[in-house]
Amino acid sequence: MQAAVTQARRERKTMTKAAPPISSLVALTLPSTPDSVRKARFHTRAALYGHELGNYADDAETIASELVTNAITHAGAATFGLDVMHLERAVVA
Repeated sequence: MQAAVTQARRERKTMTKAAPPISSLVALTLPSTPDSVRKARFHTRAALYGHELGNYADDAETIASELVTNAITHAGAATFGLDVMHLERAVVA
């Protein structure tokens, strides 16, 4: 069994392609107040529609809302950052 695992490891190919580009759509520093949840949802949705990615807006808005709520509730910081990024689609060969 060990020989088969060792052989499988030797045959693995190293990933040689560069990572696809990442672009920041919006970056914010918000206060740790309940109003920041609404602001994060608004800016997330606006950024996605502004970059013709509106079909992802509902899901991204929900995720941003959850993450911001968690940051406010559990981080204990006066402010926190929100950065909405776009990972370009990669072609995998």
